[in-house]
Amino acid sequence: MIHHTTKHRLLLFILSLLLAIPMAAQRPHNGNVQARFFEAKASEMCAKLLLSPEQKEKFLPIYKAYDEEMRAVWTKYRVDRNCTDSMERTKMRLTRQAKSQELRLKYVDKFSKVLTAEQVEKFYKTENDIQQRAKHRKEQRKVGNAGRLHGNRQPK
Repeated sequence: MIHHTTKHRLLLFILSLLLAIPMAAQRPHNGNVQARFFEAKASEMCAKLLLSPEQKEKFLPIYKAYDEEMRAVWTKYRVDRNCTDSMERTKMRLTRQAKSQELRLKYVDKFSKVLTAEQVEKFYKTENDIQQRAKHRKEQRKVGNAGRLHGNRQPK
């Protein structure tokens, strides 16, 4: 069972993370955005996985390498918004998904050298949750920006 102090610290961390992400999204885009996003993800991951200090020390370099390789896959197989060929967009999207899955499988063994089987499972679930939240925020920004472009104000 988690101690009251640990629950309190975890709750404070999650609240601060939830406040920090929208503020980071409002900052101008520069080279540090990805670094800040990774730091936020890494902090959330360490908290959710309840890593010991020793695990954290070994986990973070592996997670950083995983994150960098995943970003490279997403960059290489990014679907061009201007592409009008539906078949080409579909193939690119499916290729990106397949390459991402290959990378996830590659890292299972690497993560399992530092994490328990349960932590590895929770890692991939948490990583998916983070990506879904980021995707949702991006879509919300697009909706908000489209409304402002057409003179409509979005409620805050």
